[in-house]
Amino acid sequence: MGTWFQWIADVDASDDEAPVLAHEIVTRLVERQIILPEVVDGAAFGAPGHEPGPEWTAAVTTSERWTPDGVRIDATRTVFHGGQGGYDWAQCPRCDRRIDGDVANGLLDGVEVWLSGDTSAHPCSGCGSGVPLSEWRWDEDYFAFAALGLWFWDWPQLGPTVHECVRAVVGTHRLVYHAGKL
Repeated sequence: MGTWFQWIADVDASDDEAPVLAHEIVTRLVERQIILPEVVDGAAFGAPGHEPGPEWTAAVTTSERWTPDGVRIDATRTVFHGGQGGYDWAQCPRCDRRIDGDVANGLLDGVEVWLSGDTSAHPCSGCGSGVPLSEWRWDEDYFAFAALGLWFWDWPQLGPTVHECVRAVVGTHRLVYHAGKL
């Protein structure tokens, strides 16, 4: 059976600006009544989150209507992952070289260090550039390493409304979107 999810991650938000941006995104989603303002324990796949608001259907593209679970807002370093499945490559943003999954797995050795606040770079085997973990691009957007993101649990396919709310707040930051299943 499983649980479906979608996430949007801002990989350019700094640790300092993530809470401010998260507050503004929540404000916009609450104003549109897509989510409720209160954070409720267990609302987002067992974690604290915002329950769907009365106009949540304006945020989705499908005509299927079921009551989704909540929305978790992360404003601290988080590994946004693809759930089931996997990835075949990671791509250097400097030279566009793709490294295969086995070599890309080596990048993941730095996750704990990154989560602790380190911004050290991992060298690209193609161009030699040092690339921070958050800047690598992953096959199928399977990973995003970001200080800001939103998880939508068991929501129908998100439409442009949520993406537009996030984009209006974060400006030109690189956003990564993924839909998956646990």
